[in-house]
Amino acid sequence: MSLVFKSASFLDSQRFRRMLSRYFERIPRVILAGFLIAAVAFVDWRVEANIAFGFLYLFPLLIVGTVLPRLQILLVAALCTFLSDYFDPFPFTFALSLPQDILVFTSLTGAGLFSYEVTRSKRREMENMQRVAREAAARRKLRSSWHFWLRPAQPPSSRCRQTGRSSTRIQLPTAY
Repeated sequence: MSLVFKSASFLDSQRFRRMLSRYFERIPRVILAGFLIAAVAFVDWRVEANIAFGFLYLFPLLIVGTVLPRLQILLVAALCTFLSDYFDPFPFTFALSLPQDILVFTSLTGAGLFSYEVTRSKRREMENMQRVAREAAARRKLRSSWHFWLRPAQPPSSRCRQTGRSSTRIQLPTAY
């Protein structure tokens, strides 16, 4: 019974809704990046000029970096490096192609990880701003509910105590 209650509260939680929105935000970006990778590979394959189009893989990596985790960014960068080298119009020589592939891989990975970190930083900042706004609202609510208890006490001259038939005024200590 408690397991059902916990799962129902999890489905209603704001954290779960944020997780779903991030998931559905990911899908179109990953598909767009896949189409861009396929388009760059197609152009690189079909164009017969002595031009390498490997630098165009930078744009899909910038898009992928906003939604995928680090390891998947590395895998996409490795795929783009392979496609760049495979469809390159120049012949493969180990002495020249290996340093070029390392350079292409590090630049693509760096661009993807840069966009990952920028997105992560923005997300954290937004969560922090929401947390501060919630705390401020809670403080305002608490301050308004404590207003009755924190009012200054009445001056001592207006207080009196009834004893028997006569009323006597007594001096009470004040709160301030």
